[in-house]
Amino acid sequence: MLKNLRERRGRGEGGFTLIELLLVIIILGILAGIVVFSVRGVT
Repeated sequence: MLKNLRERRGRGEGGFTLIELLLVIIILGILAGIVVFSVRGVT
């Protein structure tokens, strides 16, 4: 099963996997939260 997943994720395959998209969304959410709290602290 792991072998099949590795074969499907070849270099020729475009786009992102669901896990990669989730990680990007989580990271952006954390960064947005940090920015909001830092702006609130300034005012």
